[in-house]
Amino acid sequence: TVEDAALFSFGLHGVRLTQSVALRPRLAVCMSKQWEHARPEMVEAIEQLAAQAQRDGAHVVRIQLPEDIEALVEMQPRLFAFEARQSLAHERAHHSGRFSTRLQQRLAGGEGITPQEYLDMRQRAARARQAVQALFADVDGLLYPPAEGEADKGLKDSGSPRFGALWSLLHLPCISLPIARGPQGLPMGTQVIGAYGDDER
Repeated sequence: TVEDAALFSFGLHGVRLTQSVALRPRLAVCMSKQWEHARPEMVEAIEQLAAQAQRDGAHVVRIQLPEDIEALVEMQPRLFAFEARQSLAHERAHHSGRFSTRLQQRLAGGEGITPQEYLDMRQRAARARQAVQALFADVDGLLYPPAEGEADKGLKDSGSPRFGALWSLLHLPCISLPIARGPQGLPMGTQVIGAYGDDER
């Protein structure tokens, strides 16, 4: 529940949440090329949620993710790979054989990245963190797919991180809420994304 998320994010640190929730939240369905990877049932579930929210009194609009921000979707894995290689330098040097195949593949994506290219990527991300604030000028939160579709069966794979990686890179608060069930009866959700520093609301 939202209350559980608030407890683990703030309550365990002694923060008391007193801000009231807006009775008529302003929401935006944030469109991007990433929606091409979402399955039809995921798209339909978010569309139905947006329509229901509007019927319940929310103000719902559609916005397009700016191209310069969306371009970071392709950059983020390289930035991650470079930084992960640095963070795991000791493990790579002494225990790389114990890495999963997936992790080895992701770390390999950081090979050949020069320090200057890394700094350039960091600068692009910093500029995007400033620019993304404009998306929240007239809305309280963005609705966005959290995954391609319903949850995968089993625990072997947690699915693609493609839909959440951009928002993590931009340091925006996100919560994923269950909204429907997919064809296999497994849950589907939506991300609700807030402005930088707006975690409590």
